[in-house]
Amino acid sequence: MADVQSHWEAVAGLTDSLVALHNSHRLSTREIANELSDQFKIRVSRNAVIGKLRRMGLTIEQPVKPGKKKKKKAAPKPVQPKLPKPPVIRAPTPPTLPPERPVIGLGVSVEELRRSSCRYPSGAAPPYSFCGLTVEPGCSYCPFHHRLTSHSPPPPRRRHR
Repeated sequence: MADVQSHWEAVAGLTDSLVALHNSHRLSTREIANELSDQFKIRVSRNAVIGKLRRMGLTIEQPVKPGKKKKKKAAPKPVQPKLPKPPVIRAPTPPTLPPERPVIGLGVSVEELRRSSCRYPSGAAPPYSFCGLTVEPGCSYCPFHHRLTSHSPPPPRRRHR
């Protein structure tokens, strides 16, 4: 393989001029690149200047323009560790009932239930009784108990592609 030289080694005095311009502390890396390009009639980019300065171990500082003072950095504020916020625990909200008056029902036994009777149970121990009021079409409960027991289905989930 042929030994490839960068323009920093190939052009005599280029590195010395770079160091001299850098030490003047009045030019930005863009301005140094433009000066070297004009002086040596080759194209030198700002990134090439930054890379060479870093490889040489020189610090890159922003030039101080006349009339502007460097701002002093304020002392860093002490860092306080961020504590996680405690989780908010909310009591479950009871289901809201329709604004109708509560339906007690007729207290019908299993033997007295008809196809059109509400099958909402009442009572905690045998003998059980049922509401017995007229049901909604296609449902096992009267309108009040249907709203009390049924929940609207969740909205369909959208698939992400």
